[in-house]
Amino acid sequence: MPSNNDNSSRNERRRHTRHPISKPVRTRAKTREHTGKTKNISGSGVAIEPNADMDHDGLVEVEIEDVGTFSGRVSRSSEEDDLYAVSFDFDKYEQEQLIADLTEMHDDIVREEN
Repeated sequence: MPSNNDNSSRNERRRHTRHPISKPVRTRAKTREHTGKTKNISGSGVAIEPNADMDHDGLVEVEIEDVGTFSGRVSRSSEEDDLYAVSFDFDKYEQEQLIADLTEMHDDIVREEN
């Protein structure tokens, strides 16, 4: 049986590629507002740095510069990694559009680096 520190089962559950795209981001939840930057974005959510005092499983609006505004829920918070993660709440069409946009952004970044 895998230990709690084993990330292999978590990695197997991931359905979408994480794109290491850094963009300014603003989140709003109830009366809290936070600004930071994305660490990575996928078709199902985003990791945001630095960590903020957001309620786990709380509703949040995420505005990512040059990407869009999404509704979601805080799915994870890590003081150790200084980030929190938001899982997006959207339909299949919106998800497919985001994945296409992220793939294009990632490809543009790779081309610029070469």
